[in-house]
Amino acid sequence: MEEAVAPAVGMVALLTTDRGEELCLLRHVSRRAATIQIYSSLQSGESVRLDLADGTSLSAAVTSRHDSLATLAVHAEAPSPGVALDGKTLPPRLPRLDVGLPAQLRIAGDQAPATLCNISQGGAKIRAAGLSIGLKIGLLVGGLPPLFGRVRWMKDDAAGMSFYETVPLDVLAPWSAALGAQVNRAGKVIPFGGAS
Repeated sequence: MEEAVAPAVGMVALLTTDRGEELCLLRHVSRRAATIQIYSSLQSGESVRLDLADGTSLSAAVTSRHDSLATLAVHAEAPSPGVALDGKTLPPRLPRLDVGLPAQLRIAGDQAPATLCNISQGGAKIRAAGLSIGLKIGLLVGGLPPLFGRVRWMKDDAAGMSFYETVPLDVLAPWSAALGAQVNRAGKVIPFGGAS
C-alpha cells in the first residue's frame, strides 16, 4: 500500500488553478494521487497546485471528476518549508487565500474602508487606518457573512485579525471558487456583491 504524504482526511488545502486560488477539502493524498472535494468547475486535464497546511506543495493534473470530487495525478512534491530559522518545526496553519478585495470594517459602531489582503477560516490580513492590537472589529466583504474578531498583530498599515468563530469550509470554499470564476481577461479579480 502506498504511503500517504500527510495525514490528509478532512484537511483543508489551497487549490491553485488558472482561475486563481480556492479552498478544497482533501479526502486522500499519496505520492502519486489525491482526491479532493471541490466547489468549482475543474475539468479533466487541468493542471493544478495543491498546498497543504504542513507546507507541502503538490503539482498535479485532474484525471477525473464526479460530482464534487476530483481525482488528481500528482506529478511532483516540493519539500515542506515547515522549519523555522531557529530549526524548530512550524505548526500547520490554515490555508490563506490572497484576494486583495475592498472591504468595510465595523469599529465601535462606525464603518471604515479597508482592503482584505488574505483570508483563511481562522482570520484575515487587512489594511486599514485606525487599528490597534486587541481592538474588536467586524469585517464586511461581498459574498461572505459579517465576520467578527480581534486585531492580533500589526505591522506598518497591515493588521492580522483573528475570527471569534471559524468560518465553515462550506461558506469560504464556494466563495473562493466564485472569486476564481470572476477573473477578467487582464487577470484581475472582479469583486462581486460589492464591499458591503
